Amino acid sequence: MNLKKNNLWLTQRPIAHRGLHDRRQIPENSLAAFDVAIENNHPIECDVRMTADGELVVFHDANLERLTGDTRMIVDLSYVELNDLHLYKTKQKIPLLTDVLALIDRRVPILIEIKNNGSVGKIEKQVKELLENYHGKCAVQSFNPLTVMWFKKYVEAIPSGQILQCSPSRHVRITLKQWVLRMKWFINGQYPDFISYEDYCFPNHYFATLHKKRHIPILSWTIDSVEKREKVKKLSDNIIFERIDPLE
Repeated sequence: MNLKKNNLWLTQRPIAHRGLHDRRQIPENSLAAFDVAIENNHPIECDVRMTADGELVVFHDANLERLTGDTRMIVDLSYVELNDLHLYKTKQKIPLLTDVLALIDRRVPILIEIKNNGSVGKIEKQVKELLENYHGKCAVQSFNPLTVMWFKKYVEAIPSGQILQCSPSRHVRITLKQWVLRMKWFINGQYPDFISYEDYCFPNHYFATLHKKRHIPILSWTIDSVEKREKVKKLSDNIIFERIDPLE
């Protein structure tokens, strides 16, 4: 594998997608969901966005409506304004990334998906500073290849992965050639440390070749059924899962 010894956790134990949540009672990306993941010794995947006043919050959607009923956007609100909202009418609120790191406290690894609102650099720098002072097992990933390349340039010690997706309705396959052209990777021999690949995209000959020749680990997401788990078992090195027993 193309990972340093202390980062092998990325391929060793299934990763809990937005924590171990059950939607309404234990919301995704909440401290409660992360607490349950820690209790079950699962690495945690979470999403990070930046507020209007430059705070890093753990929340997936750009819009607040699905989880809070509020129709506004994360990027338009300060953290103080966000802190008035509750997730799915529970007592859980939108946590700061610092709150999540303090809760985990190095007990399990954390995989942070960076949701970039604009130009690359601002959110990446803040995440970098937090993780360099954290000292726990961690990695970052993003759909934005420029974010991944930023981390490879400035934070070599923290693994950075490229997230890739294809359409479930059309079953579009992303070929290696398309990926190179679209993502501008492989410039000067650069590669992501790992690839997070959507389960609909498997199998894919091109990424299987990349995996074999370049030894780049492949994670599959989001594995939320036994059927999906069995499908990707021999095609990826690890899964990012929810709502199933990943070790059954």
